[in-house]
Amino acid sequence: MLKFAIRNIFRNKKRSILTILAVLVASIVVALAMGFIDGAFNMYLDNYKKYQTGDLRITTENFIKRERFLPVDEIVEDSRNLINNLSKIEGIKHIEERIKFGLILGHKDSAKFSVGLGVDLEKSNLDLEKKIVEGKLEKDGFYVGIGLAKKLKINVGDEILIATKTSEGGLNAIKLKVKGIFKLKVATLDNDFFIVNLLQAKKLLKIQNGTTEILIYTQSHKTETVKKQILKFLPQGVVVKNIKEQL
Repeated sequence: MLKFAIRNIFRNKKRSILTILAVLVASIVVALAMGFIDGAFNMYLDNYKKYQTGDLRITTENFIKRERFLPVDEIVEDSRNLINNLSKIEGIKHIEERIKFGLILGHKDSAKFSVGLGVDLEKSNLDLEKKIVEGKLEKDGFYVGIGLAKKLKINVGDEILIATKTSEGGLNAIKLKVKGIFKLKVATLDNDFFIVNLLQAKKLLKIQNGTTEILIYTQSHKTETVKKQILKFLPQGVVVKNIKEQL
């Protein structure tokens, strides 16, 4: 059979060459496509982890059920004490409080639904200082995505009044000066998000002693080990989820 197959290959050389080329080209296309898909998926996961979930995220159970509504009344209480306990766990690289809230952001004659993100500007894993394309990072202020800034014609130095529903169910507002415009190279974040200092976000939302989310970044292959340690002392009604459980 082997001799017959070899003889058949050389019987019609043009046909054999075309067949080999077709198989080779198809193999190269499939390999390139698989590489592109894997790379794009890994980049998506890295961005999702960095900007949305961390390796692990601590919230209340009801926060997860209502997350699409950006609830600011689902509070992880006594977050400072909880973070102190988390910092003692081996395998954790970074712990970060964040608060997301939605509102209609208006400036001049334009308005757009936007998402505010309260973070510790100096210590955040967002590396905001490297992503600012106009202005500069300071301890406080208002930082807006480049797409949102263009839509609402916002410039560095403008004063923005932000008003939204508080954790107590009422309304509150603060006025902040635009200190910078950022480009995170993630379309949703650049077009819809603005960032403020965590303490300013808590003041606006009247969150006294807690937060809506705690993101945890772990060392490689330590995520599940860290999660088991966290589960030992989480208060009732508070949960911790890894990135796969949040997709």
